Amino acid sequence: MNYSIRHRTTYDYAEPVTVSHHAARVEPRTSPIQRRAAFDLRIAPTPALRKMRTDYFGNRVCFFSIQEIHQCLEITSESVVTVTASHGLSTRSRPSGRR
Repeated sequence: MNYSIRHRTTYDYAEPVTVSHHAARVEPRTSPIQRRAAFDLRIAPTPALRKMRTDYFGNRVCFFSIQEIHQCLEITSESVVTVTASHGLSTRSRPSGRR
């Protein structure tokens, strides 16, 4: 089954901000039952610095820095994820074994 996912985070600051640093963990992971078919990350205002890496747990992290005066920050991620059925999952409500 295919899923289209859109996630948006908006920061509206009470006062203008001159510099801000962020780490966004919004990219879906690939696993034996989940495949990331597409991913796009948009940040406004445009970051002066933007760097991707994988953290210790296998999550993709986007580090970015806004180095201009801003009063609003918007982060939007759009993904397409394909999930396949796992035949190893049980639908029983209680574990098997002795009572």
